[in-house]
Amino acid sequence: MRAYNKCLTAVLALCCLVSCQEEIRPQDERCVKINAAISPTLITRVSDDGALFLNGDVIRVENQDRLTENIADYTYASSANTWSTSDNLFWEGKQNNEFQAWYPAESSYSEFDIPLDQSQGYSSADWMTAHAIAKQSDGIVNFAFAHHLSKVTVNVVGWGSEYAEDNRTLNSVHIATVSETVAKSDEEIIGASAPGMVNAYSYNNTFSAVVAPGKYEADSEIVHLYINGSSEPLVVKAKADINLLSGKAYKYNVTIGRDVIILDDSDVTVTDWIDEELLDQELTDIS
Repeated sequence: MRAYNKCLTAVLALCCLVSCQEEIRPQDERCVKINAAISPTLITRVSDDGALFLNGDVIRVENQDRLTENIADYTYASSANTWSTSDNLFWEGKQNNEFQAWYPAESSYSEFDIPLDQSQGYSSADWMTAHAIAKQSDGIVNFAFAHHLSKVTVNVVGWGSEYAEDNRTLNSVHIATVSETVAKSDEEIIGASAPGMVNAYSYNNTFSAVVAPGKYEADSEIVHLYINGSSEPLVVKAKADINLLSGKAYKYNVTIGRDVIILDDSDVTVTDWIDEELLDQELTDIS
């Protein structure tokens, strides 16, 4: 392959083909083609509009069986629903090739540092990976991306009567992550560092953050609410153990009171990624 030969165009979406082309010569048969979708069947992102991918998103694909021309970054253009790359990604011979892919591209397949400031947006915190084995004669590599983290949304649906109408400002919400770094271990996602607090993103009267899956222990601090300009947060603690599962998104509808945050089980739901009921999870402020 001469230097000007590049993989120019990749179309990456559900049932959309990624093709490699050359500037001058016909398509090189060594150029890898891929299909990709987000698993499970319910295809959503942690993006606010529910899009599969966002404009400017970049994924990285690596052929584990090659030492050179084995990595390519693809950038999404939402206007054309296409992915483009200036990198080369080739097959290694005719036998099975092993591929890994991940999002965001600047992370890695095996480890991810959770952004602690997601106040300007959190789509880049949605760590996803995919693994596939294929051979050149198959003509295509099929990827099924998996969400590895958990999305938590705090939706304030009301205020207690002890707060006057002109004294009901929620300035920011910080949501606990049980670990600031996560890693794969035998395909399980485990915490690899100390816990932290994520500055959540405010959107349409809700506050959302992507955090590590794991257990909030009973009586642990899981949400900090900064109200009416105060630098001291209203600390929300777990009444019982709360398990956040990988690849699921949780929504908490809360009413803010001076002494307690009222959260009924019926106001806790799992949405976006996997339709699963969430039981026996209640938040109370006992500070």
